[in-house]
Amino acid sequence: WGLASALERMAGMFALALHDRLERCVYLVRDRLGVKPLHYGWIGGADSGTLAFASEVRALTVVPGWRGSVDPVAVADLLAYACVQGTRCIWREVHKVAPGRWVRVDAQTGRMQEHRWGDGLQVAGAGGDSPMTGADEAVAEEGRTLLTRVVHEHLLADVPLGCMLSGGVD
Repeated sequence: WGLASALERMAGMFALALHDRLERCVYLVRDRLGVKPLHYGWIGGADSGTLAFASEVRALTVVPGWRGSVDPVAVADLLAYACVQGTRCIWREVHKVAPGRWVRVDAQTGRMQEHRWGDGLQVAGAGGDSPMTGADEAVAEEGRTLLTRVVHEHLLADVPLGCMLSGGVD
C-alpha cells in the first residue's frame, strides 16, 4: 500500500518508526490526535551524530554521546502552561513529532522533512457531518455496537493490559 495509504487505513493511537530500505530513509509517524508521544533528536549533532527516537525523553538521555541543554523557551512554556507546547521539548536537542505528522529522515544526508498525513479535527468534523439518524432505539443500538467494536479493537495486545476510568487530566 505504501506509507500514506497504510496510514489512511489506520485508526487509534500509535507512534511508529519505519525504515524504508528502498528509499534509504526512516519515517517517524504519530497518530492523528497525538495520543502516543514520539521524541527524536540527533545525539552528538546533526552532522555526525546518531538519530535516536523514543516514546519517552528519558530514553534519549541514556544514549551514548548524549549532551543535552535545557531549552529556555520550553521552560517558560512549562511554567506558564504546565506543559511544553508544540514540537518543542525541555531539551533543546530533542523534538516531538506533531500529531498527524510524519518526519522523513534521509539516511544518507540526514535531511529531515515533515509531512502532515492526518488531521484529528477533520476526522471529528467528518463524524459531525454524518450523524447517526433514525429511531432512538436504532441509534442507541448502533452506538452500542460501535462502542463494543472499538473497545474490542483497543483490547487487542501482545502484552497483559487493564481498563480503568481516569479522574485525572489526560
